[in-house]
Amino acid sequence: RGPDLKAIKTMVEAVEVDVIASGGISTRADIDKIEGLGAYGCIIGKALYEGKIKL
Repeated sequence: RGPDLKAIKTMVEAVEVDVIASGGISTRADIDKIEGLGAYGCIIGKALYEGKIKL
């Protein structure tokens, strides 16, 4: 399913604080897309402990 990129973009553009995305992030490509939207960071908890993303 993936992260809600439209909602993340809307939030980043609407507020003047750092936005941290969470939910649906399961690949490095998801992280790259979120970074490209200008989000400050993202939470990858489940994807990390399930081994879908390696640090």
